Amino acid sequence: MKIIVFDFDDTLFPSTFTSYQDLGEMPEISASMLSVIDKARSYCDKIYIITNAKIEWIDFCNEKSLNIDLNVEIISTVDQGYNTHDISCWKTVAFVDVLKEHFLFEENHELISFGDCPNDRKACMNIKKVFPYVVVKNVLMLPEPSTLDLLTEHRIIEGNIRSIAMHDGDLDIKFKIK
Repeated sequence: MKIIVFDFDDTLFPSTFTSYQDLGEMPEISASMLSVIDKARSYCDKIYIITNAKIEWIDFCNEKSLNIDLNVEIISTVDQGYNTHDISCWKTVAFVDVLKEHFLFEENHELISFGDCPNDRKACMNIKKVFPYVVVKNVLMLPEPSTLDLLTEHRIIEGNIRSIAMHDGDLDIKFKIK
C-alpha cells in the first residue's frame, strides 16, 4: 500500500503570506492544488492532509479563496488533540495513528510525505522507528514560500511525482529554488 501525506500550510496553500483579511479568490492556487493532488492520486492508494492547522482555518481558506473539493481526508493535529505533546511530535503521532490503520502487516508499504518544515520531515523519518519495513520518501519544501514559489513547487512535484513514487527505496529530498 502506498500513502501520500501533504501538509496544508505553505505546502498546498500559501498561508504565511495570507491573513484572514487578505483572503480573496486564488484561482491559480486552486487549480495548482487540485492538479497536484490529482496527479498524486495516480500513484498511491490513499491521500491525507495532516496539518497543525485547525480545520476551521482550512475551511475558511477554502470558502474564501479556493472553492474546491480536494476529496481527501484532512487531519488536524490540533483538533485531534495531538497538541498535548511537544510540537515536534504532533505530526509523528498523527502519522503513526493513520498508518497503523493501513500498515498492519509486513508487506510492500510506502509513505510519501510533502511538507515545508523540519517537523514534517521528522514525522516521516520517524515512521521507520515504528514500521521499519515501510519505505519512506520525504520531500521537504521551502519554508514560508511566496505564492509564486509555491506554484513553482507544485509544478515540480507534478513533473516528478511519478519518479518519486516509482523510486525503489527510501528518499529524502529538499527543495531549493533559485
